[in-house]
Amino acid sequence: MNILENMKNILASWTTIATLFGVLILLCVFIKVKHIKFTSRLTTHIALAVAMSVILQFFTFFKFPLGGSATLASMLPIILISLIYGPTIGMFTGFVYGILNFVIGPTYILHPIQVLFDYTLPFMAIGLSGFFKQNKYLAIIVAFFARFIFHYIAGIIFWGSYAAKYNLTPAVYSLAYNGTYILIDCLICIAVCSVINLNSLTKRLAPYTNNSIR
Repeated sequence: MNILENMKNILASWTTIATLFGVLILLCVFIKVKHIKFTSRLTTHIALAVAMSVILQFFTFFKFPLGGSATLASMLPIILISLIYGPTIGMFTGFVYGILNFVIGPTYILHPIQVLFDYTLPFMAIGLSGFFKQNKYLAIIVAFFARFIFHYIAGIIFWGSYAAKYNLTPAVYSLAYNGTYILIDCLICIAVCSVINLNSLTKRLAPYTNNSIR
Protein backbone atom coordinates (compact mmCIF):
# COMPACT_ATOMS: atom_id res chain seq x y z
CA MET A 1 0.00 0.00 0.00
CA ASN A 2 2.84 2.38 0.79
CA ILE A 3 4.25 1.91 -2.71
CA LEU A 4 0.88 2.63 -4.30
CA GLU A 5 0.40 5.71 -2.14
CA ASN A 6 3.86 6.96 -3.02
CA MET A 7 3.18 6.46 -6.72
CA LYS A 8 -0.08 8.40 -6.41
CA ASN A 9 1.71 11.23 -4.63
CA ILE A 10 4.40 11.31 -7.31
CA LEU A 11 1.92 11.31 -10.18
CA ALA A 12 -0.15 13.99 -8.47
CA SER A 13 2.76 16.44 -8.51
CA TRP A 14 3.72 17.90 -11.89
CA THR A 15 6.93 19.24 -10.36
CA THR A 16 7.99 15.76 -9.27
CA ILE A 17 7.15 14.29 -12.68
CA ALA A 18 9.11 17.04 -14.42
CA THR A 19 12.06 16.44 -12.09
CA LEU A 20 12.17 12.71 -12.81
CA PHE A 21 11.76 13.33 -16.53
CA GLY A 22 14.54 15.91 -16.63
CA VAL A 23 16.96 13.83 -14.56
CA LEU A 24 16.29 10.79 -16.76
CA ILE A 25 17.17 12.78 -19.89
CA LEU A 26 20.37 14.10 -18.32
CA LEU A 27 21.33 10.61 -17.18
CA CYS A 28 20.81 9.11 -20.65
CA VAL A 29 22.84 11.85 -22.35
CA PHE A 30 25.75 11.67 -19.92
CA ILE A 31 25.90 7.89 -20.17
CA LYS A 32 26.46 8.33 -23.92
CA VAL A 33 28.87 11.23 -23.46
CA LYS A 34 30.94 9.12 -21.08
CA HIS A 35 32.00 6.88 -23.99
CA ILE A 36 33.10 9.73 -26.24
CA LYS A 37 36.78 10.40 -26.76
CA PHE A 38 37.27 14.15 -26.45
CA THR A 39 40.15 14.91 -28.78
CA SER A 40 41.75 18.34 -28.82
CA ARG A 41 40.03 19.09 -32.14
CA LEU A 42 36.61 18.07 -30.84
CA THR A 43 37.08 20.07 -27.65
CA THR A 44 38.13 23.10 -29.70
CA HIS A 45 35.07 22.82 -31.94
CA ILE A 46 32.76 22.57 -28.93
CA ALA A 47 34.41 25.58 -27.30
CA LEU A 48 34.14 27.62 -30.51
CA ALA A 49 30.47 26.70 -30.97
CA VAL A 50 29.64 27.66 -27.38
CA ALA A 51 31.62 30.90 -27.63
CA MET A 52 29.90 31.89 -30.88
CA SER A 53 26.46 31.13 -29.42
CA VAL A 54 27.24 33.21 -26.33
CA ILE A 55 28.37 36.14 -28.48
CA LEU A 56 25.38 35.94 -30.82
CA GLN A 57 22.92 35.87 -27.91
CA PHE A 58 23.87 39.47 -27.12
CA PHE A 59 22.56 40.58 -30.55
CA THR A 60 18.86 40.58 -29.74
CA PHE A 61 15.90 41.89 -31.73
CA PHE A 62 13.69 41.96 -28.63
CA LYS A 63 13.56 40.59 -25.08
CA PHE A 64 10.59 39.49 -23.03
CA PRO A 65 10.37 40.80 -19.44
CA LEU A 66 10.51 37.36 -17.80
CA GLY A 67 13.20 35.90 -20.04
CA GLY A 68 13.29 34.76 -23.63
CA SER A 69 14.49 36.70 -26.65
CA ALA A 70 14.88 36.60 -30.41
CA THR A 71 18.59 36.64 -31.22
CA LEU A 72 20.86 36.75 -34.24
CA ALA A 73 20.79 32.98 -34.84
CA SER A 74 22.55 32.21 -31.56
CA MET A 75 21.54 28.53 -31.80
CA LEU A 76 23.09 28.05 -35.24
CA PRO A 77 26.63 27.17 -33.98
CA ILE A 78 25.16 24.42 -31.77
CA ILE A 79 23.09 23.15 -34.70
CA LEU A 80 26.20 23.21 -36.89
CA ILE A 81 28.26 21.11 -34.48
CA SER A 82 25.30 18.73 -34.12
CA LEU A 83 25.20 18.24 -37.89
CA ILE A 84 28.94 17.57 -37.99
CA TYR A 85 29.39 15.34 -34.94
CA GLY A 86 25.91 13.98 -34.35
CA PRO A 87 23.23 14.52 -31.70
CA THR A 88 25.16 13.38 -28.63
CA ILE A 89 27.93 15.95 -29.06
CA GLY A 90 25.27 18.49 -30.03
CA MET A 91 23.36 17.89 -26.80
CA PHE A 92 26.54 18.09 -24.75
CA THR A 93 27.43 21.38 -26.45
CA GLY A 94 23.93 22.66 -25.72
CA PHE A 95 24.35 21.65 -22.08
CA VAL A 96 27.60 23.62 -21.78
CA TYR A 97 25.99 26.62 -23.45
CA GLY A 98 22.96 26.39 -21.15
CA ILE A 99 25.19 26.47 -18.06
CA LEU A 100 27.07 29.51 -19.37
CA ASN A 101 23.83 31.21 -20.34
CA PHE A 102 22.59 30.67 -16.79
CA VAL A 103 25.80 32.04 -15.26
CA ILE A 104 26.03 35.06 -17.56
CA GLY A 105 22.38 35.96 -17.03
CA PRO A 106 20.06 37.61 -16.64
CA THR A 107 18.47 34.69 -14.84
CA TYR A 108 14.89 34.28 -13.66
CA ILE A 109 14.62 31.62 -10.97
CA LEU A 110 11.37 30.50 -9.40
CA HIS A 111 12.32 26.94 -8.51
CA PRO A 112 15.50 24.78 -8.72
CA ILE A 113 13.84 22.39 -11.19
CA GLN A 114 12.70 25.34 -13.30
CA VAL A 115 16.40 26.03 -13.93
CA LEU A 116 16.64 22.57 -15.48
CA PHE A 117 13.72 23.21 -17.83
CA ASP A 118 14.60 26.79 -18.75
CA TYR A 119 18.40 26.79 -18.86
CA THR A 120 19.65 23.23 -19.44
CA LEU A 121 17.28 20.86 -21.22
CA PRO A 122 16.04 23.34 -23.88
CA PHE A 123 19.54 23.94 -25.21
CA MET A 124 20.45 20.27 -24.99
CA ALA A 125 17.41 19.63 -27.18
CA ILE A 126 19.02 21.70 -29.94
CA GLY A 127 21.39 18.76 -30.40
CA LEU A 128 18.53 16.68 -31.82
CA SER A 129 19.17 18.51 -35.07
CA GLY A 130 22.07 16.08 -35.53
CA PHE A 131 19.56 13.39 -36.53
CA PHE A 132 18.62 15.37 -39.66
CA LYS A 133 21.89 15.93 -41.47
CA GLN A 134 20.36 15.62 -44.93
CA ASN A 135 17.95 18.52 -44.46
CA LYS A 136 19.31 21.60 -42.71
CA TYR A 137 15.93 23.35 -42.57
CA LEU A 138 14.23 20.34 -41.01
CA ALA A 139 17.13 20.11 -38.56
CA ILE A 140 16.57 23.72 -37.48
CA ILE A 141 12.80 23.29 -37.13
CA VAL A 142 13.16 20.11 -35.05
CA ALA A 143 15.80 21.77 -32.86
CA PHE A 144 13.62 24.76 -32.04
CA PHE A 145 10.47 22.70 -31.59
CA ALA A 146 12.29 20.44 -29.11
CA ARG A 147 13.59 23.52 -27.31
CA PHE A 148 10.07 24.94 -27.22
CA ILE A 149 8.68 21.79 -25.56
CA PHE A 150 10.85 22.27 -22.46
CA HIS A 151 10.16 25.99 -22.19
CA TYR A 152 6.46 25.24 -22.66
CA ILE A 153 6.48 22.71 -19.81
CA ALA A 154 8.32 25.20 -17.59
CA GLY A 155 5.81 27.88 -18.53
CA ILE A 156 2.88 25.76 -17.41
CA ILE A 157 4.35 24.33 -14.22
CA PHE A 158 6.45 27.21 -12.91
CA TRP A 159 5.21 30.38 -14.64
CA GLY A 160 1.53 29.48 -14.84
CA SER A 161 0.58 31.88 -12.03
CA TYR A 162 1.26 34.82 -14.38
CA ALA A 163 -1.46 33.61 -16.76
CA ALA A 164 -4.28 34.98 -14.57
CA LYS A 165 -3.00 38.50 -15.16
CA TYR A 166 -3.95 38.12 -18.83
CA ASN A 167 -7.09 36.01 -18.20
CA LEU A 168 -5.44 33.00 -19.82
CA THR A 169 -4.93 29.42 -18.77
CA PRO A 170 -1.32 28.42 -17.99
CA ALA A 171 -1.22 26.27 -21.12
CA VAL A 172 -2.33 29.09 -23.42
CA TYR A 173 -0.11 31.62 -21.66
CA SER A 174 2.95 29.41 -22.02
CA LEU A 175 2.13 28.72 -25.67
CA ALA A 176 1.78 32.41 -26.48
CA TYR A 177 4.78 33.56 -24.46
CA ASN A 178 7.32 30.90 -25.40
CA GLY A 179 5.94 30.21 -28.85
CA THR A 180 6.32 33.84 -29.94
CA TYR A 181 10.02 34.38 -29.35
CA ILE A 182 11.06 30.82 -30.21
CA LEU A 183 9.19 30.96 -33.54
CA ILE A 184 10.84 34.27 -34.42
CA ASP A 185 14.23 32.97 -33.29
CA CYS A 186 13.70 29.90 -35.48
CA LEU A 187 12.76 31.98 -38.53
CA ILE A 188 15.83 34.19 -38.06
CA CYS A 189 18.00 31.09 -37.87
CA ILE A 190 16.45 29.72 -41.08
CA ALA A 191 16.97 33.08 -42.80
CA VAL A 192 20.65 33.20 -41.81
CA CYS A 193 21.07 29.57 -42.83
CA SER A 194 19.64 30.34 -46.29
CA VAL A 195 22.29 33.02 -46.77
CA ILE A 196 25.32 30.99 -45.70
CA ASN A 197 26.17 27.66 -47.32
CA LEU A 198 25.71 25.43 -44.30
CA ASN A 199 26.08 22.20 -46.27
CA SER A 200 29.42 23.31 -47.71
CA LEU A 201 30.61 24.38 -44.25
CA THR A 202 29.74 21.04 -42.66
CA LYS A 203 31.40 19.14 -45.52
CA ARG A 204 34.58 21.18 -45.16
CA LEU A 205 34.76 20.49 -41.43
CA ALA A 206 33.60 16.86 -41.60
CA PRO A 207 36.80 15.42 -43.16
CA TYR A 208 38.73 16.64 -40.14
CA THR A 209 36.48 14.74 -37.76
CA ASN A 210 36.13 11.08 -37.11
CA ASN A 211 32.83 9.40 -37.89
CA SER A 212 29.95 11.35 -36.41
CA ILE A 213 29.17 10.34 -32.86
CA ARG A 214 25.71 9.08 -32.14
